[in-house]
Amino acid sequence: MPVRSPDSFEDKTLHFFELFAQKRLEEFTPDVMGELLDEYEADPTGKKNRHSPKLQRLVNFIRSMPIDGKTFVYAKAPFQDYRVGAMRGRGNSPDLDETVKYETELDGVRDVFRRRLTQLGINPR
Repeated sequence: MPVRSPDSFEDKTLHFFELFAQKRLEEFTPDVMGELLDEYEADPTGKKNRHSPKLQRLVNFIRSMPIDGKTFVYAKAPFQDYRVGAMRGRGNSPDLDETVKYETELDGVRDVFRRRLTQLGINPR
């Protein structure tokens, strides 16, 4: 049925994203999360040992989350001071948290991974 008025059009993209997210989250049950978290924390980048297929699906899913509110690590002073921030959508400056400090980038990446899991409703231990 053609859209006669833009005001009456409902974008169903968010409905499909929520359905996809719900189905994907069902795959990551609590009994699986422990071993996936251990694997991720041992090598967050997957450079030493390639991530298992299940962990890679989780990482890809987390990366596909909407931008608004997504946490990230940034270098305040490269190789010595890393901080965390949260993106606020296109055209907006991110919120930077100056209270949390990491000595290495990988420590920050591990914490951001845990934060994103928490945002999805997964308890990372």
